[in-house]
Amino acid sequence: MSRTETDSFSYKCPCGAGTIEKTIVSTDYVFPSAKVMYSVQCAECIKVWRLSNGRLIQKESEKPYIEANKVLREAHKAVLGCVRRIAQCYCEQQSFLTKKSEYEHLKTIGRFRKGYATYLKWRKEGRAMHEILVHEGPSSRGEALKWAKSVASYFGLFNELTEVLDQLSQREIAVSHAERQIVYRAL
Repeated sequence: MSRTETDSFSYKCPCGAGTIEKTIVSTDYVFPSAKVMYSVQCAECIKVWRLSNGRLIQKESEKPYIEANKVLREAHKAVLGCVRRIAQCYCEQQSFLTKKSEYEHLKTIGRFRKGYATYLKWRKEGRAMHEILVHEGPSSRGEALKWAKSVASYFGLFNELTEVLDQLSQREIAVSHAERQIVYRAL
């Protein structure tokens, strides 16, 4: 049988007209747990602040960060698009008689670490060789980009790749700057 215990705490809100309520519901079962909930009990502060992980975040100061993140995602898509074009150009220049030879080539250049059965399954699902070449799994994160940098100049795409990577770097700096501008307040 499990028993629950509820503890409540009140803090003054930033404007001082209301409170911020913290409620902790804990159990003493075999695997004890605690659920922490917060709520803003002030009509003015709820318009200006939001709660996250036990601290207040000023909504208005967060907007530039959210926008910078959107732009960063677009920059990531541009890099991926360029890498995919490089992979497509690379694969168009290759000629393989069998899927086994395609697979062996991708293994040789270090762009596929899974087994032949997985390669065949992906090909049967309709994935083209160039899509598999730039596939990013958890164990190969970033390796497609390294590979693309090494072959981009052969297809006249080195400048384009450098440009989208520079834009990505600028966007990452902008996100970092915007994140530092967010106004936090401890309870």
